[in-house]
Amino acid sequence: MNVNMKLPGIGESSEEYFVLEFSGGSPVLSAHQIAIREYARSLAGYDFFVRHIAREMLRTDVNICVSAQKSGSYESHLHAFIDTIGAVSSILGILSFFGVSAKSVREALSRLQAVIVRKYKHYSGDMQQYIAELAEYSILSDGDKDMLLKALENEPFLEALDDFTSPLDSDGYDMIRVVGGGEELFAVSKADRQFFKFVPPAGEKTEDFEDTVELLYISPELIKWKFKGQETFWADVLDVSFLEATGNVRSTELKGVKYDCQGRKVLRRKRGSKKWISTYYIDKIEERQQQMSVF
Repeated sequence: MNVNMKLPGIGESSEEYFVLEFSGGSPVLSAHQIAIREYARSLAGYDFFVRHIAREMLRTDVNICVSAQKSGSYESHLHAFIDTIGAVSSILGILSFFGVSAKSVREALSRLQAVIVRKYKHYSGDMQQYIAELAEYSILSDGDKDMLLKALENEPFLEALDDFTSPLDSDGYDMIRVVGGGEELFAVSKADRQFFKFVPPAGEKTEDFEDTVELLYISPELIKWKFKGQETFWADVLDVSFLEATGNVRSTELKGVKYDCQGRKVLRRKRGSKKWISTYYIDKIEERQQQMSVF
């Protein structure tokens, strides 16, 4: 797959070509074809990988589009339009850390891809060892270090590398190579695939919210309440005053009434799952007072 990288600097533009190659003993690959599911997931992962490092480390926006299909092959030509959004001088320390020259944004983007992937392989996927290098690198400012930590530990970024290398999980896929400027930038083999797999950790996070809602349903035990506001959700109502005031009121009289509420949306995720499960808690709720019009 040929990737045309167009990298505008300040008042100028440049172009670079990359080739993303899938190889192995698969009959499909031998026929110059590739399964849509595997190809799409890998391509989307590579797209995010490039856009993330370009924006976070080169202060550059990247937009990659499929522009043509090469007949009789699984290769695709991609055209990327890239806009610089920050001064190169602001990232000199970061580029130095990666051993990258600031003379050409085009070359820097190619080099960053190669260095990051090779570091993953060198540390067997344990990027904490790589991140530990940051603390000992005196050229980097604290701001640069914080930015790199944020970039390298970004979950969507880790998921993108997982997606990009995912075809290697399938039989017959042995290698993914990226070539730029006629030279191999990096290659990921089936044996390397384990270093790029991302297993989301278990987690919990809380988001506070305020909303005007309408009551849709109350469970028989009065434990769960269903509301419709900016979204429809079930919630545990913890406002004792509200519960006492509505305890002897028929549910039919409460339905359709507008309420102002404040609460928390708690999101939990099991290890290995990318899906967050939401639980809503309403800490304060009261009937919305109608605004009187003044003429």
